[in-house]
Amino acid sequence: MISPNLKAAGDSHRTAAAERSRQRSQDAADIGPPPEVVDPERKERCRYNLLDFLVTYFPNSTGLKPFSEDHIRAIKSIELAILKGGRYINAVYRGFAKTTISENAAIWATLYGHRRFVGIVGATGEAADENIEAIQTELANNEMLFDDFPEVCHPIVALDNKLQRCKTQTIGKDLTYIKWNAGKIVFPTVIINGKTTAASGAIIMGCGLTGRVRGMKHKRKDGVNQRPDFVIIDDAQTDETAASADQCAKRIKLITRAILKSAGHTKTMSAVINATVLECDDVIDQLLDHDKHPEWEGLRVSMVKKWAKRHDDYWLDDYKRIRTTYDPSIPGDRARAAADATAFYKRRRKLMDEGCEISWEHCFDPECEISAIQHAYNILIDDGEDAFAAECQNNPNRADDTALDLMPLVTLASLMNDFERCLVPPNCRTITMGIDVHKRLLYYTILAISDSFDVYIIDYGTWPEQKRRSFLLRTAKPTIQKTYPGLGEEEQIKSAVRDLLNLQMGRTFLNKSGEAYQIKMALVDGAWGEYSAEVREGINLSKYVTRVYPAFGKGIGANENPLLSYASKEGEFRPADNTIPWRILPSKSIGERHVQWDTNTVKSFVHNRLKTPRGAHGSMSFFKADRPHTLYAEHLLAEDCRLIEGKKRKAHEWKLPTSKPDNHWFDTTNMAITAGSMCGLSILNKPKSTPKQNRRQARAKRKRVTQA
Repeated sequence: MISPNLKAAGDSHRTAAAERSRQRSQDAADIGPPPEVVDPERKERCRYNLLDFLVTYFPNSTGLKPFSEDHIRAIKSIELAILKGGRYINAVYRGFAKTTISENAAIWATLYGHRRFVGIVGATGEAADENIEAIQTELANNEMLFDDFPEVCHPIVALDNKLQRCKTQTIGKDLTYIKWNAGKIVFPTVIINGKTTAASGAIIMGCGLTGRVRGMKHKRKDGVNQRPDFVIIDDAQTDETAASADQCAKRIKLITRAILKSAGHTKTMSAVINATVLECDDVIDQLLDHDKHPEWEGLRVSMVKKWAKRHDDYWLDDYKRIRTTYDPSIPGDRARAAADATAFYKRRRKLMDEGCEISWEHCFDPECEISAIQHAYNILIDDGEDAFAAECQNNPNRADDTALDLMPLVTLASLMNDFERCLVPPNCRTITMGIDVHKRLLYYTILAISDSFDVYIIDYGTWPEQKRRSFLLRTAKPTIQKTYPGLGEEEQIKSAVRDLLNLQMGRTFLNKSGEAYQIKMALVDGAWGEYSAEVREGINLSKYVTRVYPAFGKGIGANENPLLSYASKEGEFRPADNTIPWRILPSKSIGERHVQWDTNTVKSFVHNRLKTPRGAHGSMSFFKADRPHTLYAEHLLAEDCRLIEGKKRKAHEWKLPTSKPDNHWFDTTNMAITAGSMCGLSILNKPKSTPKQNRRQARAKRKRVTQA
């Protein structure tokens, strides 16, 4: 049995040992006060001058070469956004150092306490992580920053890149609450002479544009959820997403709704986008449109402001010929040709430079080039005009808009056949319908299609019906809301879809012989935002649910694999040929069954049918009327078509212009065409011809029949 005295002595010893251990841990965790500022005058000079800060504190990056006037303007816009607020776009060319400027500007904003929470948003999560890593490298290794901002850099350097020290690091007895993660930096909280330093607790966080941008927040030690008050978007898109209209629309929505609203309702978010225009109507090109996005102040910078006077002869004739004349089978011969071209330029530099205006005179490789003008022409010659226009001029060339010639409006509107409205032509036995859903109206088109895919528009209209011959969706009267008063928006959409289907699917269409037909299949636009479920319910409530499918159009671009190359799912149905790509898919998230179709391919198919001469195999026309079908034709011509040569293939891509004209009957036509293919019809089925019999064979046949 242990005596009480011995037990007490043991407890005392253990307590003392634990106290000594805690003291040693505290001594190890305490990093001591930060040193004095080395150059207070230099630090103060740059407090409200971002340009001076970039040049002074980063001699190996943003201070390496003198900035151009375009750089100074772009940097000034970032400075104004940080100090006074606002939203700015700097559309600059590749090699402008926009990413490094963005990163160093974030450091300036937080070191001086101009902003409490800076978000850096990249085109991808990986890109944003690289931004944060670059900022961490400067804060941990830049000696000049350590000299003048020791209250921030001293605790960072003391971590010695050991992240576990963040939780215990103290100055005196006060925790610094520093965080040093892959995607987030929280500056140390430091108290000097009883006052908390300006940068204490400031946050820099990285995030991909399609990542958790709505979740950019940090809980401070006082329990407050700090949200971003300034965001730098460094390249909002990749080459692939810039070429996709759907991706561009998605990213613009994320910027305008998720990012710019992430500060909450009590504070206005300041933002800067530093990027390059990669495609016509891409994210940056659209945001630079002042009429469409007046909330942004934009700057579009081109590498070459004016080409040289000897652009055609010296540069694109003599110089180009010398630079590109080499034997690719001889190693090093291309470098020899480039050196010969440089020697040619050096002898005639004064003449060849005359008249050329360049954005940044220091933008060239001194190891193989002697001027920024030569550098620009080398890119133009080596990479081509299209690449130069996009990567260097922020003005990408438009694709060949005439790749698919569209009919003139007057010609198209008058493209009528000899059959009255709702009359089925004698060679048709398949009737289909497409319905486009909108909050104010439903649009529909009804087609009669022959076995050889001759297409007749036999009826079209809206629900509710419009009394005027010419109208817009936004000015339509009456509307769905007026037709179903007293119901919520969800019930109104559901009721409208149900009633239109019951009305049209129950109709009987006759041909001249009195033969009766009904609509064999209908597709209804199911991709209608938050009310997609209501559209499906409206279909299910109709009497003709077995002949109606919700449809989801997908524009398959030139950088994507064709729709029918996707792996087939269990229970999936596909067409026999790929002229009209569609898939019937079972899906728990969208419904028991739905149709996915390639909008780009079907739209091109429709316009090829319209251009086919009437009476020829696969033609398309309107029913006979006393006036041209002008309004419907305007819908058919509302979209622009471009032939795009992408990484996967060459394909037509259709896009609605930024003015957004009504195109709803175009969509209904496409869905009705797709429904025809789903009924088993194909343009590849040529009209059958019956071989002529000679008179002797005919007489013999009639004789045998008579004898029988």
